[in-house]
Amino acid sequence: LSRYAFSEEDLRALPARPGVYSFLDRDGGVLYIGKAKNLRSRVSSYFTPSARGTAKGQAILDRVHAFEIAEAASDLEAALLEAAWISEKRPPLNRQFEVHERPTPYGPRLNLAVVLRDASGSQGDPATCTIHLLAAGRYLARFAAVPSSGGRPRSGVTWTAMAERLRSGYFPAGPAAAGERGTTGGDVDWQLVGTYLRKHLDEVSVLDLDECASDDEALRRLSVLVDAASASPGRVLAR
Repeated sequence: LSRYAFSEEDLRALPARPGVYSFLDRDGGVLYIGKAKNLRSRVSSYFTPSARGTAKGQAILDRVHAFEIAEAASDLEAALLEAAWISEKRPPLNRQFEVHERPTPYGPRLNLAVVLRDASGSQGDPATCTIHLLAAGRYLARFAAVPSSGGRPRSGVTWTAMAERLRSGYFPAGPAAAGERGTTGGDVDWQLVGTYLRKHLDEVSVLDLDECASDDEALRRLSVLVDAASASPGRVLAR
């Protein structure tokens, strides 16, 4: 490992927890992003002799210089963060070795807003949440959110931007726009997401956006979910 900016000890010190990892080149550019159920095992696996047996493994080893990780609270969060990071950073090796698979439905539900509680900040500060938007089984966007008062959506940049994304992604105006619904977004490991949601139905706050008549209703219901998740993790009050 002498050619890299990390050592075998650094690999052994990685947490054996779910998370997302980024491989970086010598200029700090992101080459590849992946998710893991066990960060220590997954990241270390790239630096074994067998890793050179695949085109992707060889390409990563030839270009990687350093790595970064972000721990996640669950496999679900790791899958959603991976999709978000790939969509935001567009790493070249992900595009080169991208595998497009037909989404595995979460029942008939492919248009979802998943609300995950973030790690708590300073004592006394309100817990924040991240809202992940999935459209037609693809990853659309993510937004940070803080609890509101009385179940009413907060004003501000985040809620304004999210309202616009809800309108354009799920509630377009007119028949022509409606035909374009759900055609954008990045790849997500839908099989993992769908399986996790089915197994942990009462542990994750999920809004089925197809059950909402308008973007205003979706915002109101998301505000309730954010308040619930901020107050007590794993409690579902609305779908």
